[in-house]
Amino acid sequence: MTGSIPASFSLLKSLRILDLSFNRLAGPVPFLPVGIESVRLGVNQLTGRMSDFITNFTYITTLSLQHNLFSGTLPIFQMNSPLMTLLLHNNNFRGPIPGTISYLRFLSDIDLGNNRFTGGVPSFKNTSATYIRLSCNQLTGAVPDALGTLPYLRSLKLEVNNLTGLIPAFLQSPPRTPLDANGFGNTPIYFNGSCNFFSPPLPMWCTTGGQNSSCTPCTDSQRQCFDQFVPSIPTTGSSSTTTSSFSSPSSRLSPPSPFLFLSMSFSRWLSFL
Repeated sequence: MTGSIPASFSLLKSLRILDLSFNRLAGPVPFLPVGIESVRLGVNQLTGRMSDFITNFTYITTLSLQHNLFSGTLPIFQMNSPLMTLLLHNNNFRGPIPGTISYLRFLSDIDLGNNRFTGGVPSFKNTSATYIRLSCNQLTGAVPDALGTLPYLRSLKLEVNNLTGLIPAFLQSPPRTPLDANGFGNTPIYFNGSCNFFSPPLPMWCTTGGQNSSCTPCTDSQRQCFDQFVPSIPTTGSSSTTTSSFSSPSSRLSPPSPFLFLSMSFSRWLSFL
């Protein structure tokens, strides 16, 4: 599917789920309806700033914009947002990561890697984070100790930044195993902090090339960030468009509220408006 996303999308007031990922769409994204809950636009050639098409996070649970050409700074996240999945990797976002991201209590999967973010690493202290990837940015400062209090954290990837200071206490012991993944103050199952500027002494377990961890420094020639694997986009084959109406799971005392689900992944552009 090629071309641009029609500006008339802004008129789809009942749109709740939008999936146009893995296509060849280009250009800016039109302003999306306030009630939208899931936005999946990954692996396209879309441009512009996030604030050009999303300013209200009251209902959004999934925001997947990875592998595009988005730029600019991130908007301030509303602290009562139900956002659970935030995938923004491989774009041109810049500036500091908003501190309000640490107060999104439902936030679980976070990938902001391969951008140009600056400033410090957020604490994510009030989130439900299981996966945090901030690799390949320009982040500075120390790794927050508060990351060690995240009860569900399984993977922490901070490689290729400009982080300094001592490795925090919660990373001083070897990684826990999947069978011992509960409780506070434990090391994640996987940690990568290589290609930073941490102060010695470095923990022995993360300097020996172990399978689940690394915090070793590297040379300038090694400080390269490669795009994460992107599945190939078919040029031929069947297309599928799903446009469905459902009843909102609201109270029985309330009338049903139909909403629109639109999925056009791996498809050619179809004119349906």
